[in-house]
Amino acid sequence: ILPAKALEWLKSFGITNEEINKYKIGWSNTYNRLIFPAFSDTGELLVWQGRYFPSIGGMDTNRSKYFSQGNMTDTLAIFGHEDKNNKSICVVEDFISTIKIARVNPSLCLWGSELSIQRLRRLAVFFDRLIIWLDKDKTAYSARCEIKARPYFSEITGIYTENDPKCYTTE
Repeated sequence: ILPAKALEWLKSFGITNEEINKYKIGWSNTYNRLIFPAFSDTGELLVWQGRYFPSIGGMDTNRSKYFSQGNMTDTLAIFGHEDKNNKSICVVEDFISTIKIARVNPSLCLWGSELSIQRLRRLAVFFDRLIIWLDKDKTAYSARCEIKARPYFSEITGIYTENDPKCYTTE
């Protein structure tokens, strides 16, 4: 059961109860964090990231907003890949953006903004087209990633918007 404040935060981005259940978003009383997990095909927990809510049972306002566990740069947390004929992948920084983009196109959570050559090469095995949609503060880095990805994909598109991907509706 998620605390009301955490649930309200998720709902502010249009995340549905079905998506909360599907992606196994949970709450840790120990860490006062909303937990975003990624699992293997066999159900093994690979990585998780927690978002801190100081207003829910926590008093430590000096804690970092996000805390991650696991190999974030090697894990391919791809959502919305049910249609194996869709050969495009959209990479985004955070879990909520990944869920929102996965409604219309396969999406990869970067758990930050690091898009390494190794990760690009692994993605290119499954996808022909790459869409990079990072937050506004990563515009220059996103442009460099487009250049870095050219040898691996037949088409690369950068999306540059005023708001983070999670702030937009599906429409």
